Amino acid sequence: FSSRPPEAKASRTGPLIALESLHQPVWSPRDYASFAREGVMQNAIVFRAVRMVAEAAASVPLLLYEGDMEIEAHPLLDLIARPNPVATAPDLLEAWYGYLLVSGNAYLEAVATGGEIRELYALRPDRMKVVPGSDGWPEAYDYSTTGESVRFAGEVVPGVRPILHVKLFHPANDHYGLSPLEAAATAIDIHNTASRWNKALLDNSARPSGALVYTARDGNLSPEQYERLKSELEAGFQGAAHAGRPLLLEGGLDWKSMSLTPKDMDFIEAKHVAAREIALALGVPPMLLGIPGDNTYSNLQEATRSFWRQTVLPLVDRTAKALSAWLGPAWSERLELRADLDRVEALSPEREALWARLEKASFLTPNEKRAAIGYAPLDEAGSDALRATAPREPKFNPHHDDLGRFTFKPEGDAGNDTEGNDSGIGEVQARPRTPVTIRGRTYLATPAEETELRLAANRAEAALARVRKLDPEWKPAPFLSDPQSARGAITGYTSLAQQAEARALVVERGGVPMGFETREQFVEFGRRAWDTLTESGHRDAEPYLRGSSVTGYSYRTGEAFDAGRRSDLDLAIASPTLIERAEALGVVTRGQGTRTMQLDKDVVEALGLRPLQLRLEADAGRPVPIMIYRSRGDIEARGPSIRLP
Repeated sequence: FSSRPPEAKASRTGPLIALESLHQPVWSPRDYASFAREGVMQNAIVFRAVRMVAEAAASVPLLLYEGDMEIEAHPLLDLIARPNPVATAPDLLEAWYGYLLVSGNAYLEAVATGGEIRELYALRPDRMKVVPGSDGWPEAYDYSTTGESVRFAGEVVPGVRPILHVKLFHPANDHYGLSPLEAAATAIDIHNTASRWNKALLDNSARPSGALVYTARDGNLSPEQYERLKSELEAGFQGAAHAGRPLLLEGGLDWKSMSLTPKDMDFIEAKHVAAREIALALGVPPMLLGIPGDNTYSNLQEATRSFWRQTVLPLVDRTAKALSAWLGPAWSERLELRADLDRVEALSPEREALWARLEKASFLTPNEKRAAIGYAPLDEAGSDALRATAPREPKFNPHHDDLGRFTFKPEGDAGNDTEGNDSGIGEVQARPRTPVTIRGRTYLATPAEETELRLAANRAEAALARVRKLDPEWKPAPFLSDPQSARGAITGYTSLAQQAEARALVVERGGVPMGFETREQFVEFGRRAWDTLTESGHRDAEPYLRGSSVTGYSYRTGEAFDAGRRSDLDLAIASPTLIERAEALGVVTRGQGTRTMQLDKDVVEALGLRPLQLRLEADAGRPVPIMIYRSRGDIEARGPSIRLP
């Protein structure tokens, strides 16, 4: 789809490829009509999957940039918004993505009048043929229908060729892309054949194929007897209208089944397996298509986010880059179309997590934070001022009753603890602080701190209301003294909200943390942990789960559990004996000697915990890092946790 003239191809293999079919149309090596007919038009799984991807991708708005500057009004944006008199942007793009998924190829035609591109049309890929030139690049495109053919060549305006061709990767073809339906052809055939077989079985009164065997002494029917029996069976017993009629057999006749029953064939599961393969080929999580038996995603929200991140957005990004390279030179070489991800509702949890991470990044200026999320810099004073950390500023959690009583437990260790809460933050160039009253307490806060404090308090209050409906007896982990700063209050409210949200998540899942599909699976995991600890001689050890399996998201990154990768199950073991042995091995402890960091493999082996780790990782199918705490109270004071059953 390059907009540049086909001058000289860098690769020396181009002329060799061109020798195959110089100046002649290269015909598609497969039957697009059969993909459309047997796949999209006769298979509900393919139809729904293609529609889901095409509609989702077509719904993503495109923004126009020249360098780093967004352009809000431009003829290119007008062209995409209204590509031709009979189609809007979603119409054109849905057809484009649909063609790309069904055939592996998609084509757009640019129509110019008066020296400007005025219209865009999506062309059917089965009617388009590539005509390669002597340099290996496509020299032209032939579009054929109803016995007529038109050749697209040259440029419609300077720098823009008439056809944009985007293809999916094909390992064995130089000119055409590989259709996902071709990769899933066997699964589609199995699914369609199973449906047809089921329909035929129902038409036959749900009776499997069989034969009437004449068991009389000579074993033969007369021609008259044979024809009479055949006509009686066809007239009285075949078809859905005759279902349930009893079959009356005369002397010497016996019915013998000649096929397997649907139950014997595991018929339903075979269709489900085929459906999952089809969904896999098209990049749609099976659970979004209602296919049972595939629960690799802990919930629908994560499956939807995976669908957008791994399937929809790569297609949108590829299309935006292709359109930019194709149409941009008509106005400027620097024009670039980009997807507007801020308007994709499915990605809102990721945006919120990014904002939360940036808010905690004290090493970035406000303008650097704005740049990280694509916003323009502020011109006001202080926007480029760095903020310094105050490692000893108190960390706390509000009391669970009225959000008005706060306590504080000094840590005594700051800096490299990647697991714990963020340290407090002080302003290098502080704005004036004014008194702010939140939930009955007054703090001195800057306007930015006041906004953050109110948001954190509202989040904590909402989380408490939610968890109290589910578990009225629940209480957050207690702390000891009262912080005086607004930053400390923000940290405390955030901690309380995290604890309450984690408890609500677990209660709503029936007491099952993330990473487990059923209560039984979680109980078996816990039983294995307790048994292995006892067998290894660690009789004072109590195992807990902490981290994202309990809260539902990573504290460090803000990403949801299993979002984009397989998350760990963080195992915390309360054992005074083990932590003393760890200290004897030279392991550095944190929190005034109350805990270790994540243990490396050698330390796990030296403490006799390697069998436990291997068994749990085998059961869970995911990594299980281990940390040691001095007591169960130390674990519970660190934040959300679940004691293994």
